[in-house]
This record gives sequence, C-alpha cells and structure tokens, in this order.
Amino acid sequence: MKFALAWIAVLVVSVVGSCSVNHRSGDYACTKPTDCTAPRTCDNGFCVVPAGTPVDAPVGTTDGTVQHDAKVTLDASMTVCPSQCTSCDLQTHACKIECNGTGNCAGPVQCPPGFDCTVNCGTSNSCRNGVTCADTGTCTVVCSGQSSCRNVTCGTGACDIQCSGPGSCRGISCGSACACDVTCGSSAFCDTVTCSGLACSDVGTNGCTSQNPGCNTCP
Repeated sequence: MKFALAWIAVLVVSVVGSCSVNHRSGDYACTKPTDCTAPRTCDNGFCVVPAGTPVDAPVGTTDGTVQHDAKVTLDASMTVCPSQCTSCDLQTHACKIECNGTGNCAGPVQCPPGFDCTVNCGTSNSCRNGVTCADTGTCTVVCSGQSSCRNVTCGTGACDIQCSGPGSCRGISCGSACACDVTCGSSAFCDTVTCSGLACSDVGTNGCTSQNPGCNTCP
C-alpha cells in the first residue's frame, strides 16, 4: 500500500509540473537594453513595459469585435468612437453620423476634430439645427430628407454637400474649404449657398463646384 501511494504521489507531481504555465515569453528575453523595442526596457533578463506606459492591448470596436494588434494610446478618445459618431473606424479616422431616426441629431451636429465625417440627413426636417464640419478632415453631408439641412458650414478640408431631398439645403457655406462641391437636385431648395469664391459657383444649379480653375487647393 505504501508503495502504491508513493507511486501515485510521483504521478501527481509529474502531471502538475507538466501543466505549469510560464507567463514570461521567450520572445521578450534580453541580455542588454538594445535587445528590447521601445517602450520596453530590459529588467532582470526580460523586456518589460514601465508602469504607466501604453502597451499592446485589445481594443473594442463598435460591432463588438476586438482588434488584438491595435495600440492603446494615451488619448482615451482614440480608443473609442467620439460621442458624436453613430459609428466610426478608428484606424482610418472616419466618423459616420446617422440623422435618420426620431430624436437623432435633435440639436446642432458637430463633426469631431481629426476625423473624416459623413452626415446622413435622411428623414424629413433632419439636420435643421446646423451642421458644422471639423476644421480638419473631409466632410460629406447627404441631405436626402425632405426639408433637411439648414446652416451647414464646411471646415478647411474637402467638403461635399449633396442636396437631393425636396426643399433641402438652406444656408450652406463652403467657408474656407480647400475644395467644396454643393450638388443641388431638381427638387432641392438650395437657398443662400455661399461657395468658396465666385469662380467656384456651379452656374445654373445654385450649387458649387471644385472643378473650376483655382477651386481645389487640397494637398
């Protein structure tokens, strides 16, 4: 019996030892500081990240998936979609704002800085409290709802305002956009449209075009 118990003990120790986990990967072993890639430093034979430094970590996306190779940055706003966006792509800095439902975009619409922005105004009277494009990034405003879009102001990037809804687009300003296109459909109102310059007016449509000479200065 003692022999049998001793043999069982040996088996248990062997199994436990074989299932142990070494949390320190050999990929991060080091012998000198130059073996490590910033921000990691060599500490006791392993490349470690100093406390408080951003590290590789999963980043959640709006569709519930996780990008395991994404970088967490010090700016928390870059790890989640800005609150103005219905959805966004953090890698390309693209923001989509959907003003197509009851209560959506009830107040002024403000595109987040640093993002290319697309605003969809697809229901009646949507986006009538102003749409302001960010100073940087491109801006596309789709005014397909009846009487949609009032007081739309472009930023400094390329601006594209598409007015197709009946009675849509009142008070459109290209501002200092490097290129500005305001397309007015046959049923659009397109009242008080200010282009980047007189030469950039789309004659006969009440809109604006960036195709004329000097009307596109985007890099």
